[in-house]
Amino acid sequence: QLPALASNVISFKVYMREVAPSSVFDAGHVVSVPFLEYAYLPDNTQFEFKFEALTGVGWTPSSPITIAETLDSTSPTGVVVDYLSAQCAINVSWAPPTTQPLNYRLFLNDLNGQVAPSVRTTTGPETFYLINECSRGATFAISAQALYPNDVA
Repeated sequence: QLPALASNVISFKVYMREVAPSSVFDAGHVVSVPFLEYAYLPDNTQFEFKFEALTGVGWTPSSPITIAETLDSTSPTGVVVDYLSAQCAINVSWAPPTTQPLNYRLFLNDLNGQVAPSVRTTTGPETFYLINECSRGATFAISAQALYPNDVA
């Protein structure tokens, strides 16, 4: 059951924008109930929302901005890379998805072209991996993918 409206509220206007450089709030959606559902939003993306209420005397000031994030329950998030200078190694870690995978696949691409692109696969569901075949001066772009029973290896 939806919450009851204050007696002087006629409708709401809800604004949304993706948290990204130079993004702006949309034109807003007017609704007559304190509920609005957005569908087909991209996974692993942050959005900001705010709203105004229309009363008998006009629009109220905007509410504080609320941040919400869409999540894909099967993708790792928050990949962190720590460079271990003494060993010329990279320790990669990430937050696990809510659905635990069998293992992970890491994609490594050297942005300077000194090391050939490679794919590494963990041996289990651990959320870290040590890469010790790096080259000094190499700059890597690293991403992680969760692997499940039906995924092709």
